[in-house]
Amino acid sequence: MPKETVYEKSFRLLKESRLTVERVDDDGGWVVARCQGDTGSYALGFDPITKSFRCTCPNVKGDCSHIYALRLIVDRP
Repeated sequence: MPKETVYEKSFRLLKESRLTVERVDDDGGWVVARCQGDTGSYALGFDPITKSFRCTCPNVKGDCSHIYALRLIVDRP
C-alpha cells in the first residue's frame, strides 16, 4: 500500500474529527488549535505577526498534515 500523502492525511484528520479549533481572534488574526495526530497531540495555529502557520509536531520538511488540515478550514492569508 502506498504511503499516505500529506494532503490525504490532512483530509483524514478532518474526517476523523481530530482537529479542534480552540480559539479564533478575528481582531488580531490569531488561530489556536489542537490536532490528535497518529503519534501524538500537537498544538498549532496561525500567527498574524509572522503571517505563518506553526505546529509543535516533529515534522521538519515544511508544512505538516496538521497545518494543511487547519488551512482547509481557516481563511488566513
